[in-house]
Amino acid sequence: MKKQLIVLLFHILLFSKMVNKEMKKLQFNISYLISSICSLVLAGYLWLVFLPAYEFTAAYEFAKRLISVLTVLLVLVAGIQFFLAIRRK
Repeated sequence: MKKQLIVLLFHILLFSKMVNKEMKKLQFNISYLISSICSLVLAGYLWLVFLPAYEFTAAYEFAKRLISVLTVLLVLVAGIQFFLAIRRK
């Protein structure tokens, strides 16, 4: 049991050193990162706050389709912004 624990700790230590070397090669652009988070928050707001306001109205189906399209676009934008936020040196 002790031998397995020592081997596990050794692997964790080795892995953490590899991750640290890789992390030093990465640069983060905080503006793109914050922007991608805001895009995802806006998509959540549309579904949780904006859409329920149209429930039991004639415009509910239209609003639901519109929010679906906007959600797809916002998730796509958030993905692009997240990709731009992380760059290699």
